[in-house]
Amino acid sequence: MDDYQCFMKEQRLRLLALLDANYHPQGHYQSVLAELNRLCEDWCERFAGMTLPTCSGEERTFWFALIQLEELLVSYGYALRSDWEDIQLNVLNEVRELLRAGLPLRAGYFASRPNGS
Repeated sequence: MDDYQCFMKEQRLRLLALLDANYHPQGHYQSVLAELNRLCEDWCERFAGMTLPTCSGEERTFWFALIQLEELLVSYGYALRSDWEDIQLNVLNEVRELLRAGLPLRAGYFASRPNGS
């Protein structure tokens, strides 16, 4: 297994741990948001300038889950729970299970790496 595959395998477990945590609207999410940011920074420091294989469907699931979690946590700070947040939670739960199973995103969803590839 090459360095990139090892990194993504480790980060997948890291992200699943964050996705499996319970969050409440009154909670503080700065530490989780900082962890998501660190994960992206770690990726950029190690791989942003490299030639990598095409982003697989499974890897797109990873980036999509990360972005969905970030968006949901940021939205908690603005108002009471909305219909939009309920939709986001449902999508996030679906994507978490795809990530856990190592499956690609379903049609209609898309995500890319932090460098846009």
